[in-house]
Amino acid sequence: MKRTLKISLGLVLGAAMAVPAMAQDQFPNVPANHWAYEALENLKAEGIVVGYPDGQYRGPRLATRYEMAVAINAAYKRMMSMTDGLAEQLKALEEMMGKGDNGDAMNSIKALRAQVDSMKGWGDDVATLKKLVEEFEKELTGLGNDVDMMKEKLGGLEGRVAALEAVKFPVSISGDANIVVFAGNSRDKRTGMNKEGRIVGANDQAGGAQTGLTRDLNVYHELAIDLKGTNTEGPKWNATLVYGNAMGANGILNDLVTGGADYRDNINGDMYIDSFAVNFDTSLVGVDFNAEVGRIKAKIAPYILMRADNTLYFANSRWDDGAYRVDGGKLTFNFGGVDLAIMGGRWSNRNSNNGVALNGTTGFGTPDNLLGAVIGFNVGTLGRVNAAYVYHDFNGAIAAAFPNRLNVMGVDGSFKVGGFDVNAGYSKSIMTHNTKNLGMDRLNQAAFANATYNQENWGAMAEYRKIQRDFAAQGSWRRIGTNWNPTNIATFYGTVWFAPTQAMKLHAAGEFGNTIEALGGIAKDTKIESLNVGLDYKVNDAWTAMLGYEEAKVKITGNNIRQRWASIGLGYNLGTNALLNFAYEYGSVNNPFAWGMGGAGTYRGGFLTSQLTLRF
Repeated sequence: MKRTLKISLGLVLGAAMAVPAMAQDQFPNVPANHWAYEALENLKAEGIVVGYPDGQYRGPRLATRYEMAVAINAAYKRMMSMTDGLAEQLKALEEMMGKGDNGDAMNSIKALRAQVDSMKGWGDDVATLKKLVEEFEKELTGLGNDVDMMKEKLGGLEGRVAALEAVKFPVSISGDANIVVFAGNSRDKRTGMNKEGRIVGANDQAGGAQTGLTRDLNVYHELAIDLKGTNTEGPKWNATLVYGNAMGANGILNDLVTGGADYRDNINGDMYIDSFAVNFDTSLVGVDFNAEVGRIKAKIAPYILMRADNTLYFANSRWDDGAYRVDGGKLTFNFGGVDLAIMGGRWSNRNSNNGVALNGTTGFGTPDNLLGAVIGFNVGTLGRVNAAYVYHDFNGAIAAAFPNRLNVMGVDGSFKVGGFDVNAGYSKSIMTHNTKNLGMDRLNQAAFANATYNQENWGAMAEYRKIQRDFAAQGSWRRIGTNWNPTNIATFYGTVWFAPTQAMKLHAAGEFGNTIEALGGIAKDTKIESLNVGLDYKVNDAWTAMLGYEEAKVKITGNNIRQRWASIGLGYNLGTNALLNFAYEYGSVNNPFAWGMGGAGTYRGGFLTSQLTLRF
């Protein structure tokens, strides 16, 4: 709006230059050293077209005083019409709200907010115009203006603009829009498999037959609107509303148990509430605490409670934040350096409008309810320790041989030791049917410890982890190939990165270990290896290139599981609020046994992805 006002003022000034020479004879030219020249030069520097109709700027022959008065009068009327229009918009908005036209009202609120925000930058323009009115008072009077009224209105507008600087609109509106394209191709008369364990290069309209990029082509979209209250006193609130076609059977936002399925975009548009919570500080029996109620985000730690990121090929903060969506509440207390958080709520059937579960299914099912507590405290200046307990309950008719309750307890710590960041943790899960022990209370533990060291242009991390066979926390820990949240493993992991220049970064990671028990046709002490290497290179301010290679191997006697993917990608910088990328991945997968989400079989094929994201 500020830009529109300035352009309008500039065009009016430009038009005024074309007044006939007769008028120039009646009013003298503005002297070349007059302050108005600098004012107009400033407007010109900001992108306003100031000059004669041919676009030229002729220094001392800028305009006569008559011409200046005509331009000032037109700019004044334009500014007044824009500000007077606010009252009409507010009246129309009130009528919409009274009729329940919330959709139209939301659009009007957004437009009104944009106009009000733009007025916050009018201060210099109003001050300049006010000064010009005083300077050219005689000429403006000659044009039939009430100059005293003009001064009064400009003075009032100046005060209103100053007041707006300290006023916030009651609702902050932002969000993101995403367009995602997935296409697969088969090779050697076989369909392919990507890192999610999903089939690519399959024509679902031809019964899953092998095909190329043009037939296995899927286009997805998702639009999210983030709303947030801006009040400085009282409860705070936030909500995220999402619409798109990315959820549903064989969509890109499916949960992990759909491994082995292909991608399809014949999905109806769907809406869901990603979050909607009220946050406020209060007290009870003299104890202060913070309360958050509504659809909250529940997350503790990878081996205790965390949602797996099953969208490797779609970068989005909503799906990559590691939090489950729970309808319930969270209370946070602070007792002199010791923090206590208690959370609980309904987990299952938090669905979209079309009935798609937001939390998906993980582990051995979808819990119905969640109750958890986390206590944390600092250990001097060394770091922090957190201890947690989480209880999950499964409703419905579940056979006595299967669990309907899950308890997870764990502790983790983060410390700074010399130049190293050290993290370690231990978790244990207990599954029962009501109170009946199902024999899953022995091989049900997970432990890890790692140390990270970073310098300006290089860094490294080393870790040991052991995850037993029956460990079943609803968490998210590092995958090996298509095996997400792997259990029954004991491995060493290491990663290193190096940036020889500001434009280039090399990184490599490897994991080596073995299985703990015989499980699913894979013998005890079977060797497991994985390797991941990559190169990121900033070509220029606009383009970034990427190369990558990943391999996972399970050394089964006589018939290894071997999964390999090579990838190349390009990213284009469209500005701070926009992202565009392209990537192509070729995979060669041999699975004599199902490995995690990857079904048994031999797969060869490519996977082309593209994502356009706009944030507002």
